[in-house]
Amino acid sequence: MSRRSVVILILAALFLTGFSVALSRRDSRDWRATRSRRLFPFPWQDITSIHITRPGRTELHFTREPGGEWRIVLADGLADTLDTGAVEELAALATLTWRDPRPGRSAPDPDTAITMTASSQFGGNVTLAFGDLEENLRSAIIDNDQSLVYGVSQDLLTFLDWPSHRFRKYYLASVPGGTDPNRIVLQGDPANPDLTITLERDQQGWALRSPVAWPADDARLDHLLRWLDRLRGESIAAESVDDPAVYGFDQPSASIEAWYDTPNGRIHRRIEIGKEDGEDGVYARVADRSPVFLLPAQTLTEISLSTARTDPEAWKNFFRRRNLDQFNQKRPLQVTVEQLLPKPVTLVIDQDRATGLWTGNLTSDGQTRTFAVDPPDPTDRARPLTALFSGLASLRIKDFLADVSPGPETLEWTAYPAWRIGLTFDDGTTAPELTLYADDAKGSLPSGQPYQEGKAGPMNTGPLLDPRDQPGIAFSLADNPAVMQTYDGLAYFLCLPPYRYQSKQMLDLSIGDWRRVDQTVGGRETTFIRPEGEVNEQWWRQDSASEPLMDGNNRFVTMLLTLSRLRSDGFVSDVDGDIAEFGLDQPEITAIVYSSPEPGGEDGVSPARLFELALGKIADKEGRRYARLNGTGPVFLVPAEVGAAVGARYE
Repeated sequence: MSRRSVVILILAALFLTGFSVALSRRDSRDWRATRSRRLFPFPWQDITSIHITRPGRTELHFTREPGGEWRIVLADGLADTLDTGAVEELAALATLTWRDPRPGRSAPDPDTAITMTASSQFGGNVTLAFGDLEENLRSAIIDNDQSLVYGVSQDLLTFLDWPSHRFRKYYLASVPGGTDPNRIVLQGDPANPDLTITLERDQQGWALRSPVAWPADDARLDHLLRWLDRLRGESIAAESVDDPAVYGFDQPSASIEAWYDTPNGRIHRRIEIGKEDGEDGVYARVADRSPVFLLPAQTLTEISLSTARTDPEAWKNFFRRRNLDQFNQKRPLQVTVEQLLPKPVTLVIDQDRATGLWTGNLTSDGQTRTFAVDPPDPTDRARPLTALFSGLASLRIKDFLADVSPGPETLEWTAYPAWRIGLTFDDGTTAPELTLYADDAKGSLPSGQPYQEGKAGPMNTGPLLDPRDQPGIAFSLADNPAVMQTYDGLAYFLCLPPYRYQSKQMLDLSIGDWRRVDQTVGGRETTFIRPEGEVNEQWWRQDSASEPLMDGNNRFVTMLLTLSRLRSDGFVSDVDGDIAEFGLDQPEITAIVYSSPEPGGEDGVSPARLFELALGKIADKEGRRYARLNGTGPVFLVPAEVGAAVGARYE
């Protein structure tokens, strides 16, 4: 490269360097005009606070959590959600651009200028000052830089002149940050202490503190919290209150108080409800503050405040929990069912920890009978233990009858406890004992229910329809004096006669030990034996011919197998009285099974006797028969095919 070329390159480099330095020395105040026409140095979604100062008028302060809802901050810790239209107007700030640098124009007068400071969640902020309106433009400066005055379209700044109430949605109870209250007091009539409901939240959740102590209904409590959060006026009736009597605030018709624990301290809000405005609305205000709002009358109906005076008892119970879970997420190992009326019967059902099998011990008249119990199965509602557990896990309250201990002085029929049910869990704890009350000393329960005697049991344990005008069953819990009423359909789950808990599997035996069967059909007796040492263990029909059962042997063995796995179709009665109604005083069919061809024994008692099955009358059009084992225990139903097999003639 020649010396001349090198010199030219050096001169060019020096020129470019000088030009760059000159540019860097230009007034830095021109960066907004040269790089962008936008007045905001950060995007709208990053803005979390906007503060507007208007000399001689109300200041405006808007805030939100990052990505959250915009709210207008008011005095004394109050805050309202912004009206949707106001949010849209503020969002237009993101498009705020200058129209004309307006060189030579004076900056806005500091004494009359409207200033707006916006802050970003990342720490940046910008302050704009706006002057008077001129030809649809407002003069504006940025960060108090008076050397560069912009012209900004008034179309994007109309909200600067709005009255403060135009920004608001008129929310009366909500506080900044969306915090839920932890104490609420509802007064259906502030002049009547008996019409006051107090709700408080602790580590266990929400509960009533007055007029009674009781867990709060979760669904209605959630509705109340949402109701408070969105409680808003339809409009402003007045900006201030000169005479409280004009709006009924001298004697409020109702009031709502809420306490909120916030990072900035505890906030108390009292909302007073005044009189009706004559057009299906009521006046309301936040106590000792203005303005006066108009609420739709329907607003008070949502939480039953409108019925507090007309039906105080219903309103007192409005927020009380009506679903009680006796299990409380624990696993039961034992349930005790005591039938107290018309006679004492106790059933204790235990689960073996090792095998998981359930066993029932039924005690009546000093005698105890042990039997297998079908385990609870959520997919099989027909099982009595499933029905019982289902009822205890979802004990639905129809009505609250009294808040004092049960007895003759409470209600007539509470003098007659008819059932008691207790639960013991795998951790050794117990559930509060449940007592159900009969209508009279005979232990009468509401009529028409399938737990009455004479109806089948396990197949009919589904819940029944129970209209509100139908009678329920009164009950109480050991840990609370209240007397309540549950639905008939649910009471059926709780009041099954104890004998119905017996397993459907009545027998579980092996026919390998059977040596003799005495069959009686219509008064005709036949004996079948299986002599020891016979080839193929052949069964014989023992009569004058004493011939072995040939082709019929397989049918006979099939009948025996049916007996060995005998199942019930439902339990009908514990048969303490006359059994003639079931045809079991003179059974049509009987089968007595022995473990020896020669039963022996005295007075009809034989150590070789295994069991006796007696079949009575046909019970229904399906051909099922009443049956009983060994002349004791409950009457149950067997399928028609059992009667046909046991009563068949085998040659």
